[in-house]
Amino acid sequence: MKTSIFSVVLPRLFRTELRALAVGLVLSFLPAAAWADIDAGVRAYNKKDYAKALGEFRSLAERGNRVAQYNMGQMYRQGDGVQQDDAEAVKWYLLAASKGDADAQYNLGQMYRQGIGVEQNNVTATKWYRLAAKQGYADAQAKLAAMKDKPLARSDGETINPIRLAAEHGDAQAQSQLGIAYALGQGVAQDFKAAMKWFHLAAERGDADAQYNLGVGYHKGKGIRKDLKAALYWFEKAASAGQPYAQANLGWGYMSDFLELAPDYRLAMEWNLKATSQGVGEGATNIGLLYENGWGVTASHSDAAQWYRKAIEQGARSGRAELQLGGLYESGLGVQKNLTAATTLYRTIVKKYSGGEWVGTAEIRLAAMQN
Repeated sequence: MKTSIFSVVLPRLFRTELRALAVGLVLSFLPAAAWADIDAGVRAYNKKDYAKALGEFRSLAERGNRVAQYNMGQMYRQGDGVQQDDAEAVKWYLLAASKGDADAQYNLGQMYRQGIGVEQNNVTATKWYRLAAKQGYADAQAKLAAMKDKPLARSDGETINPIRLAAEHGDAQAQSQLGIAYALGQGVAQDFKAAMKWFHLAAERGDADAQYNLGVGYHKGKGIRKDLKAALYWFEKAASAGQPYAQANLGWGYMSDFLELAPDYRLAMEWNLKATSQGVGEGATNIGLLYENGWGVTASHSDAAQWYRKAIEQGARSGRAELQLGGLYESGLGVQKNLTAATTLYRTIVKKYSGGEWVGTAEIRLAAMQN
């Protein structure tokens, strides 16, 4: 069984990290008692006494205090002292935003733009960005410009790309997006070194997709010196933050020589299941291999076949799942022998993954079946 990583593709979706709980809150124009309660809540939060912080904020939030409502949204968004709940976060942000809280307005824009806790809606996202932008919120202004995909005018009459502007102002999402533009040569000359620079900046700010892409760069040695330890570090950071392709990479790393790790099939199964639960077929392919080879589980060709089918349904992108399932149909292991199904799967690899890693093997098997 050839041990090789599936094709790693730079993701085209960009996660946005919402802002951390604000310590420098807007406390003016609040009654002294409310000011003291919020201050007490912030101090408790900073000491990680989330129960006390939540109690201080909830009491004021339920009485209509916008700062407390914003902080409630943050705690639910981050799962600090409560069950993480994006929909509940949206509820509190809406209450604060309707009272003019710019931070809440900006966060609502982010959540509607990304479909976090709400149905994705760019029109609604734009509405909240505009309200925050009217209050001088620079990040919201940059987001609006980026969504319109129009250059921003400078005082000297020149224009600058809105994504680059946001990236240079420290926006992790924009930095990650700019890194992808350089990696793929979209709108700029392809430059892997520049791509890794922007991925690194975004990764340091917690952007999970950038962390994943930086890991890919270190693994392949593209635009940066090859370093498997650094690749592992960033894959682990991204995977722990929920990045599914990083999870699948870790899963594969613990069952192959991909990251030069000692085999650990329990961890391999754990990470691959997490990736699969997010719809990444590569994780399901890897689980199929675990069952087919009896790595950490009782060998079962029928279970392997089920996971390969799931991988194909989820759109695994290397052709490995089709190849393995085709082999099972060809041999009749775990499934009823079906040469027609095997042939169809092999032909799919040749047609769909032209130039891919498994095309040659599929062509050899097709030729052998015709003899």
